[in-house]
Amino acid sequence: MEPSEVTRRCELNKDYIGQSLQLNGVFSFTNVGEPVENPKVLFKGPTTKVVRRTFADAGFIVSESNNFNVCWGSPQPLDFMDKLQPGQLIAHICGQYCMVRKDNLSDLIEDAARRNPVFKQIAPKQFSLPAGLASFKLFAKLNKGFYALKSANAARGEGVKIVAWNDEFKVKDAVIQQYIPNPLLIDGKKFDLRVYVCVTSVDPLIAYVFKEGLGRFATKQYENPTEENKNLKTVHLTNYSVNKQENEMDVNEYKWKLTDVLNWIQKQYKGQAKLMYGKTEKASARGEGEIKIPKLPKLNETKVQNESAEDITKPEEIALKNLHHVICATLIAAEPQLSSVSAQHGFNSLPRKQFGFYGFDLMFLEDLTVQLVEVNVNPSTATESRIDQDVKFWMLRDLFQLVGVKYHNNKGQTVIPSLKTNEERPKSGTVNVQEFKLLPGERRLGNGKELSRYEELIKQEVLAEKSRMGSFTRILPDKSYSNLFANVKRLNQLCWDMQW
Repeated sequence: MEPSEVTRRCELNKDYIGQSLQLNGVFSFTNVGEPVENPKVLFKGPTTKVVRRTFADAGFIVSESNNFNVCWGSPQPLDFMDKLQPGQLIAHICGQYCMVRKDNLSDLIEDAARRNPVFKQIAPKQFSLPAGLASFKLFAKLNKGFYALKSANAARGEGVKIVAWNDEFKVKDAVIQQYIPNPLLIDGKKFDLRVYVCVTSVDPLIAYVFKEGLGRFATKQYENPTEENKNLKTVHLTNYSVNKQENEMDVNEYKWKLTDVLNWIQKQYKGQAKLMYGKTEKASARGEGEIKIPKLPKLNETKVQNESAEDITKPEEIALKNLHHVICATLIAAEPQLSSVSAQHGFNSLPRKQFGFYGFDLMFLEDLTVQLVEVNVNPSTATESRIDQDVKFWMLRDLFQLVGVKYHNNKGQTVIPSLKTNEERPKSGTVNVQEFKLLPGERRLGNGKELSRYEELIKQEVLAEKSRMGSFTRILPDKSYSNLFANVKRLNQLCWDMQW
């Protein structure tokens, strides 16, 4: 590569970061595309009213071609993502299928648990099928209970069955998961939580959680699984798509806001149990008499040690910390694959061209610990209830602000780049795999004493995101999770050492 081309690329990144700070988080770039009046969004697959309205309110117009600033919708193949130009942003991360397919997620957690037993705590024991069938049968003989059988790539509760340990079933691409025992119940009903997560970078790993989410309830009173009730989906499954088929269901009654669930936890547990690590107390969590609250496990030893007794006596805070812990651990388990695939396709560079938007489905147990159910890519933005409207409009508005989806040139004009093939790309575009680690000012890392140009740009980008968080909370980077990483990368270390 000629020195002039390297310089031009570095200057492009400088314009991006510098302008983003000056324009309150609106990224800028030069010499790409043609000036137009409005930014453009390209929708791939079905979209909802809330998505279209939010983009429209932000001044976007819908693109009918490959000229766009933001691509939103269904996951796209890697050859599409390879053609993205500076100034184009897609709402998916290369390699995300390691965690959004149920069988891949099962294997991911199993692999991570081999290096650190903490990962065993975040999800029920599960096996991917057909590869893990023999292992499942051995495990089931020693654990004669009930299991949830799920299709590997299905959604909305489709194809989920509760089976006994010795039931016969068709072996296909699926996951079989140990039935989660002792779920926390509200009014005697089982529920799970949909929590919205945004990943803005994989190297360094940067993730945010939206402060509001959804609690989704089964419509029938909970019963422990038996041969007689195992087929009653509205007892055992909390998926909205499954339970809305009940004729008497009031949509607003069977969905709560996450903050309402946390407030309920605070009221039910406060004064009845101090919920301090190392103590066992009694509390009525269901309104059905006394239950025991076991000793809360130290899911993250470093975090617990850094907190005083006063800091960890609020039940709602413990519950929220446990939610965040499971999300962090899941993303850290996925980090090696996310980072590797992104690097192979030139996505670990500036300006950013990808972000991840996920719906984590999580379940509280009676002791307020949390189990991961699954991770959803492109989570539903449908607004069938008032609560949906309240949460999702707000969440999407802050999401678009967080990732900085508007683009202008240095004259304040909006620019709409166009997808290009590898051969058509200008040399100042995204680096290829062979060049990826070698370009001055792009991916070159410092010597540990002085920061490289690229590291300085990363710091500025992270600080710019901080100013745009809105109602999102940053959960990663967090140095207390360093022991969970397979390898500590230089840029993660850089972020841990920053003064926030």
